[in-house]
Amino acid sequence: DSATSLPDVRNEVIKINLRDSVDQTYTGNDRTSRIALIINIWNIYKHFSLFDDPKFSWDMLLETYLQKAALAKDKTEFLSVLQKFVVETNDEQSRVWMLEDTTEYSIPLFWKFIDNKLVVTQLVDTTLNIGKGDILLSINNESVQDLIYEKAKIYCGVSESLKILKAVTSFRIGPKNTTVVLKIKKADGKTLDITLNRSVPITEMYEKKYSPFFEIQKGIFYLDLTNFDDKLMREAIKVYEKADAIIYDARGMTAVGDFFLGMFASAYMKSVEMRIPVFTKPDHKQISYRTIPKVISPKNPFLKSKIVFLTDGRTAGLAEGLVAITQNYKLGEIIGSPTSGMLTDVLGANIPGEYRFTLSAVFGILPNGDIANRKVINPTIPAPYTIKGVIEGKDEPLEKAIEFLTK
Repeated sequence: DSATSLPDVRNEVIKINLRDSVDQTYTGNDRTSRIALIINIWNIYKHFSLFDDPKFSWDMLLETYLQKAALAKDKTEFLSVLQKFVVETNDEQSRVWMLEDTTEYSIPLFWKFIDNKLVVTQLVDTTLNIGKGDILLSINNESVQDLIYEKAKIYCGVSESLKILKAVTSFRIGPKNTTVVLKIKKADGKTLDITLNRSVPITEMYEKKYSPFFEIQKGIFYLDLTNFDDKLMREAIKVYEKADAIIYDARGMTAVGDFFLGMFASAYMKSVEMRIPVFTKPDHKQISYRTIPKVISPKNPFLKSKIVFLTDGRTAGLAEGLVAITQNYKLGEIIGSPTSGMLTDVLGANIPGEYRFTLSAVFGILPNGDIANRKVINPTIPAPYTIKGVIEGKDEPLEKAIEFLTK
């Protein structure tokens, strides 16, 4: 680069100083570091990305982002360059952030993007003059619509709805006691300006659903997979083994394995297999795979209960695997909205300059042999959220499940 083949935001000739000792501290504030870091992360993705499209030009991608790295003004602007770079790699689980960033606190409410509007769905602090169904018009004096679609550009995802989900979640969280200025449209049409602090640890931010496990109607049990593990599941089975129907809430992540699905099987079933790539030569020229097969065996007691899984864009990881098995073997209905398409594991690593990134690490193989990566699971019975339902305090996917099971 001493010949200034790349642009320089300073518009001055680059001087090369030869020294006996070299400061090897990398920072996004330094132009030479940024160029080196782009080459570093580009090499990782070029040779170890799971998604190798022969039509995709890695060399052109490098050329484009070397230019952007050279022109970035500081480490924050360079972070934006890195985030846009990973989006172009077409890996739905890729993400880049700065290690110094702290997103450990949240404002005391939840919201969802419904009918093209950002809608308050739940309050952690009930003393606020905010109600369920109130609509966000602006955040920190910027239009919500503009913010969402601009922020979604730096997130990877198999669908636009997943990118938007990531974007709207990011607006709530940040460093402790930082402020967020909101303009809200109330149900009566009046607008309200309110300033909230990010004061609630995200570890204490739980969307209130229901008791994790209870009989929601006679003979119908509700079980929240996002608040369960294998031990609790084994205890619950003793209670619901004579149930007419079971509703498994998979709207989120879970720690429950797939063993319990064996109670609804009359024969052995394939589970989701993990296929781990072993890269031997550069440019994906020689790849072998280590496959970890898994079979679900029929278990006692065999249950004749009807089962339903509730899903939405938060359904990911093990929870999405349970839904995939249920779909493949037609064990029950899937009610709600499409899943995230993020069933498999990720690999995370640091790069110099205090940045960290993730990318997909393994292929998930569905029971039918298809690759699970970048594939959402659509509900068999759609039940989207609506603003009217939020205002009325309804859980529309759950109500649809009860309606289906009792008709």
